[in-house]
Amino acid sequence: NFAPSDFFLALALILCLFRLRFVPAAWSLAHAALILVFLCAAGVSVYLHGTMSSYVTVKIGGLLTLFASYCCLTSAARSWRDIRLFMRIFIFAVSIHCFIAVVALKAGYSAAWLNYGNARVSGMFLDPNAFGGLVLVALLMLAGSYMGGRPAIPGLLGAAVTVSLAA
Repeated sequence: NFAPSDFFLALALILCLFRLRFVPAAWSLAHAALILVFLCAAGVSVYLHGTMSSYVTVKIGGLLTLFASYCCLTSAARSWRDIRLFMRIFIFAVSIHCFIAVVALKAGYSAAWLNYGNARVSGMFLDPNAFGGLVLVALLMLAGSYMGGRPAIPGLLGAAVTVSLAA
């Protein structure tokens, strides 16, 4: 399945193709090792089955999507202030989406981009587990900023965002 977020990432890559830059400080040996692990697993799959299953193809595509988004972010962030702004935007956007999804679920409204039937929220990733991971990342980023003494979203709005993400 393709989610709207995939479309926006593709659009960002196309519009900023010639503005992307490699920031050596943002990349490490761990990135290369992760790609190598996935490629080795794909090789094993081809060796054992004679072809690469759609499952393996999706996993490699997901990893490439993750690295493409990381490249976009590291290209756009010129300072720690930019990184903090991106963090705030991410947390706030996920929080708004969570709020809408939970309200829709409680109201019995079913939409593919909000919930998984009437069972649980799923968000724009169309997969409840992937959306849950996204929400957890946003909640941990917010909690980490509070523990660091400089909340990403302070005050009453920060409390509302925390409740929305935790719900």
